[in-house]
Amino acid sequence: LRTDWMQLEPQIIYLTGGASKNDAIAQVVANIFQAKVQRLAVSGSVALGAAMRASQQSLGITIDTLEAMFCQPEAGSTIEPVVSESDVYSAVSEQFETCLSQGCLS
Repeated sequence: LRTDWMQLEPQIIYLTGGASKNDAIAQVVANIFQAKVQRLAVSGSVALGAAMRASQQSLGITIDTLEAMFCQPEAGSTIEPVVSESDVYSAVSEQFETCLSQGCLS
């Protein structure tokens, strides 16, 4: 709801970190956003990002090159969205938006 103003519809969402290894969490993300979900082979994205920036600055390697080398999806990690689930999340999202606009969460 907070990013609707960008009018973006993601095609692929990349999950990283420990929870990304959980198929159920990945499936929920795919269903909510109606987008494919892929997990990166390297799950420590914060450390990887820091190392990539350090390599860029100290070695002069471009971020594009580093991404091609280290930011690849894990083989067989793609989770497809279940289209029939999108209605459930759309209805809940509308209720949540109404609640936010009426200040019922404050």
